[in-house]
Amino acid sequence: MFSFAYRMRAFCGLMALVVGAPSFSPAQAATGRSPEVRPLDERGLQELLTIRKGRALVLNVWAIWCLPCVEEFPELVRLDSLYRSRGLDVVTVSIDFEDEVDEKVRPFLRRMRAAMPAYVNAFPTPSDLINALQAEWSGAIPATFFYDRTGTLVTYVVGKRSLEVFQEAADKALQRTPARR
Repeated sequence: MFSFAYRMRAFCGLMALVVGAPSFSPAQAATGRSPEVRPLDERGLQELLTIRKGRALVLNVWAIWCLPCVEEFPELVRLDSLYRSRGLDVVTVSIDFEDEVDEKVRPFLRRMRAAMPAYVNAFPTPSDLINALQAEWSGAIPATFFYDRTGTLVTYVVGKRSLEVFQEAADKALQRTPARR
């Protein structure tokens, strides 16, 4: 009566509701593949920030070698699962080297069952990424940036944070009403 893919999607969705597991796409569920990891340069970042389609954004900068980043990552996956339907996009930007994506980043994302878009830093220098996100940011990771529905920075946090801290900042980003022009 129902296809295997439909049943698998329904089962994964139900399990996410029951046990709080992160949701991930039917294609990932069927194949076990991790999300695509794309390079993110200045143009790509500007597109992420300007083409919001009425959705707020959480952008997390992390690395596989950063223990606090790895420890907080399940909280980001959970935030994505809880807030995606509320108009919030969560994306991650790894600052690992691009040649480490296949060997280290993708397997980690697969283990975390991460369904959110994943990027790897492709800015010419670390300071270019820092200045594009927030010139006052020291560059320390993990760092998580919260943008409203227009792509305007609301707040950012540096260091390992809990789901509760992420939820509080995400709620602010979702509630912020853009100024009329």
